[in-house]
Parts: sequence; structure tokens; C-alpha cells
Amino acid sequence: MSDHHSPLVMMDCLITAGAALAMTILISRLASDAGAPMIWFLTFVLAGGGAVQLVLAATLGQLRGVLLMLPYAAGAGVLLAGPMTLGYLAVAHVGAGYIALTFAFPILLTWGLARLLGLERADPRRMLAVVR
Repeated sequence: MSDHHSPLVMMDCLITAGAALAMTILISRLASDAGAPMIWFLTFVLAGGGAVQLVLAATLGQLRGVLLMLPYAAGAGVLLAGPMTLGYLAVAHVGAGYIALTFAFPILLTWGLARLLGLERADPRRMLAVVR
């Protein structure tokens, strides 16, 4: 097993990603409480995230083939825009905790669909990670 597939590295990545998502939701609630227009706030959040990822990809030399990926990225962006907008608009009314729960459903649904389509093999560790 290579170092980047070790359980410790994978757990670190999951914890870091989860903490970042949690902070994003909390910051969104603070912005909402401060009266920020949430659709514009979401636009700047996503644009900023995209810019950081573009710089990181360039730094790691991973920009080759980016034009081939653009149609898929555009499709995924269109599918993501609606739910993200609804979540950012709802955070002021239902609270950050409820919105945080909605982040768990896509993970479960994606894993289930991948298993049904045969894209993911049966792995008890992954099932445990999704169920937890």
C-alpha cells in the first residue's frame, strides 16, 4: 500500500474536508446574519474556490487536458447550482445545522448509485464510512 492510500492519510483527508465544509456552512450563516445577499455570496464563494483550485492544479502541473473536461464540468456545475442556491438561501431560515445535514445525503446517494451501476465494488470499509 502506497503512502497516499494509507488509512491515516485517508482519514486526515476526510477530517480536513469535513472541517472545511463545516466552516463554510458556519461562515455562510454569519454572512446571512450580517445581511449579505446570499446568491451573490454563493457566487463569490464558488468563484474563489475555483480560483484556488485552478492555481493548485497549475502548481501541480495538472492543467493538461482541461479543455476536454470543460463540458463535464459545465454539466456538473449546472446540476450543482440549484441545490447550492437553495441551501444558501435556506441557511438564514432553517439554520446551519439543518443545511449541514443535507451534505450527507449526496454522499449516500452517490455511493448507492455507484454500487448499483457497478462502478464501485463491495468494500465493507467504504460501506461503514458511508453509513457512519
